[in-house]
Amino acid sequence: IWTFLELDTTNGHVWQVNYSIDKSPALKILINEMDLTKDKAAKLDRFMLMPTQNMYNFLLVDRDLGLVYQLQWSQEADNRGLMRIIN
Repeated sequence: IWTFLELDTTNGHVWQVNYSIDKSPALKILINEMDLTKDKAAKLDRFMLMPTQNMYNFLLVDRDLGLVYQLQWSQEADNRGLMRIIN
């Protein structure tokens, strides 16, 4: 199983996309359900993902407000999510 992250750069939503070449079904799971644009309008390229040294963690950056979130993906639902971190 390969795992990819799909980012909507207008609103910060990130999906975990699992893909396999065998008979396992492909899955697309929304990692963060938070509305990150409620204080300002959505626009193209507002959000970006930055890798970290840990392959399960990424930084989700709001370029307009300067906010940084920790995004963690996992095959287990309890270990997947988004949290705001110190700026």
